[in-house]
Amino acid sequence: MSGPTTPTDRETRSVQVFRRRTTVVSACVLMAVVVVVAVLLTPGEYGHGFFPFISALAGALPLVIFALIAGVWPHVRVASSGVTVHNSFVAYDVPYAAIDEIRQSRMGLVIYTTDDKTVAVTAFSSGAAGERLGHPEQATLVVNAIDNAKEFAEPDTSAKITRHLERANLTAAALSIATAVAVIYAAANTYH
Repeated sequence: MSGPTTPTDRETRSVQVFRRRTTVVSACVLMAVVVVVAVLLTPGEYGHGFFPFISALAGALPLVIFALIAGVWPHVRVASSGVTVHNSFVAYDVPYAAIDEIRQSRMGLVIYTTDDKTVAVTAFSSGAAGERLGHPEQATLVVNAIDNAKEFAEPDTSAKITRHLERANLTAAALSIATAVAVIYAAANTYH
């Protein structure tokens, strides 16, 4: 009978999730403004029917959903098995052995793989205000976390990146657009 086993450092290391705060805050402010404008437009339709009354809120729904998908959702997950890059509609699972280089470019953070593929990390893309908002420093935290995790990774010559759709985000976007179109169509046809 063997003695108790203790987990290795690699097994006990927690998963790190990185999002850029300025992008999340900007998206939340945009969502709040859109909702406030929609709420302010709603009372003018009172008495013209149910669908005209909710049409402003239904029209705002896709804007709110797209702000969530583009501003709040994108993130990078650094785990013991590899990096998962969650962009708005597509995610990439990148094993550490497949990472050739990760670096900041003028446009943001990019992962270069050993099989000559590039993975753009939209959660850490930069814009004109990137320097003032500390985007390079935040991207450096992600690069350092990935570099540190790579040190503990097992070598694997067959490691390949996998790409998959963010089905929940695609579904939410499609449903929000369909809902807005249906409500606005109903409002136009039931207005009294």
